[in-house]
Amino acid sequence: MKSKDRLIEIRTRWKATQAVELWRSLPESDCKAVLAEIEEAAREATSAKQKKGLTAALDVLDFVSSDGALGLWNQAISDIAWLLAQLDE
Repeated sequence: MKSKDRLIEIRTRWKATQAVELWRSLPESDCKAVLAEIEEAAREATSAKQKKGLTAALDVLDFVSSDGALGLWNQAISDIAWLLAQLDE
């Protein structure tokens, strides 16, 4: 893989990692309020596609609230090691 392609992938994962960290740092009451709004929108959705998308969003937010998101951190550590090795060359 070319270095430029790898950097693009790393930046994308880093943005995702930062978003997960932001979500996890919110007060629990704020998270519950957001999830309740998404649930309500899913119930009121008029199309099956929209309902599925909103339900998937709920599942993702629930997943990243748990320790299941640690894979992103492990990948970020690997990415940083790769970047440092590139800088040393």
